[in-house]
Amino acid sequence: MKYEIRPALESDIIFLNENIPSSINAPQIKEQYLGHSIFLMALDKGKPVGRLVLRWDGSSNEVIRKLEPGVPNISMLRTREDNYGQGVGTSLMKTSEKLAEAKGYLQIGLSVALENVTAIRIGSMGRFYNQDEI
Repeated sequence: MKYEIRPALESDIIFLNENIPSSINAPQIKEQYLGHSIFLMALDKGKPVGRLVLRWDGSSNEVIRKLEPGVPNISMLRTREDNYGQGVGTSLMKTSEKLAEAKGYLQIGLSVALENVTAIRIGSMGRFYNQDEI
């Protein structure tokens, strides 16, 4: 399935919260206006079905940022439950990779909770590796 992937705007906050409720939506959308990140949302027929944050300045985790300086980082990947397994996360990840490559980055990080097996599986399908395995 093909999704429209685009940066979320402040005008999207209410609509996004109705479809993918989260306390991080508003602050992360505002943060992208400072240039530190881009908050991407996936739309299916105009309805938000997924989102993620691509931080240009690296992981929000200080330890990881020191281990991977200058590497943009994907985090906060979330898909609506009724859209699991339909390629939303993969579409968001591929768009993030293209954006990072367009800015000249050769690497990109992915932060996920260890219990989020779906996000780990999506990440391992691309060029993402568990930092413990490197």
